Amino acid sequence: MLSRLPLNAQLTELEVVLRQNRHIPEVLGRLASLRLPGWYLTAGCLFQTIWNVQTGRAADAGIKDYDIFYFDDSDLSWQAENAVIEEIAALFADLDIEVEVRNEARVHLWYEQKFGVPLAPLSSAEEAIDNFAATTCCLGVRSDRDDVWQVYAPHGLSDIFNLVIRPNPVLAPESVYRAKTARWLEEWPQLTVMAWPRPESYTRSMEYQLRQATPADAEAVVLMHTQVHEQCYGHVLSEEFFAARRRSVPERTEQRRVGLDTTDPRIIALDADQRIIGFADAGPARDEELAGELELYSIYVLEEAHGTGLGKALLDAAIGQQAAYLWVLQDNPRAQAFYRKNGFQPDGAAATLPESWASLPEIRMHRSQQA
Repeated sequence: MLSRLPLNAQLTELEVVLRQNRHIPEVLGRLASLRLPGWYLTAGCLFQTIWNVQTGRAADAGIKDYDIFYFDDSDLSWQAENAVIEEIAALFADLDIEVEVRNEARVHLWYEQKFGVPLAPLSSAEEAIDNFAATTCCLGVRSDRDDVWQVYAPHGLSDIFNLVIRPNPVLAPESVYRAKTARWLEEWPQLTVMAWPRPESYTRSMEYQLRQATPADAEAVVLMHTQVHEQCYGHVLSEEFFAARRRSVPERTEQRRVGLDTTDPRIIALDADQRIIGFADAGPARDEELAGELELYSIYVLEEAHGTGLGKALLDAAIGQQAAYLWVLQDNPRAQAFYRKNGFQPDGAAATLPESWASLPEIRMHRSQQA
């Protein structure tokens, strides 16, 4: 079963499967010849090819169009985007396929009028892919002139190989998800469609109390961190990584003990059984160019407490309404949506974590003083 292969093997199989749709390598190869910034071939042409191959159909059956995202914020005019659209239309004029092209840097200019939901300016094509209505759709592929593929898959590949559609309620409304999944089920009845989360699931009640952590809480905080990392980052980090994290709990506990010996905000959330279910910390900026600013170092909440309002309570306890900044994984659309809801926006800065964290990319987000 492809979904149970290690991630590197899944990526290999992904390319094998996608190449069975003769249009995909052709589109990628031609796009590689252009100087189109931050481009990806994305969405239905990719995951629907996989569905076709998995269900024994022709690889290109039922595929409506081939979506191309790019990101160019140097000129947000329609004229500039239309020039690219016309250039690509000419590039693919001899192929019997429909190609859709969008500059994701200017989507915020028309998104609310079309979908009824406001959208802040995006920072990259990857962020646009993060916002699809289903996690299954969050897939992008591009290649270089040597036909070496690059894959962006923030939610991994297992659901796609398993024919599972899972909602991604970070931007698009439920109506969009329902319309798309209904259409897909008509074409691919083997699909399993997961239900859109009901509103009550976002506002579940849970008893918890917040307090400043002390050095005595160090081990419990580290164990909670370890559990949250496995829950949140299992799609981007290996089992070997998590095994190493579990082995390092004693060492990290001593490091955390020192970090908790401070008057800076180190807020823990305790459930009714006095078990730590959330943590937030903040303090002086660690970025030299932002000396004097407030940095939100982290917020972690166990999955069981998602949707209870605990994340917002921890945020308020750690930084109140103050201006602040933070770093967040580029491949963490849920967290980014939470921070946007609370006033943060990407500021254009990017970095990568150390090799010990698989060199995962991060983006920086800022907010001003809140009213």
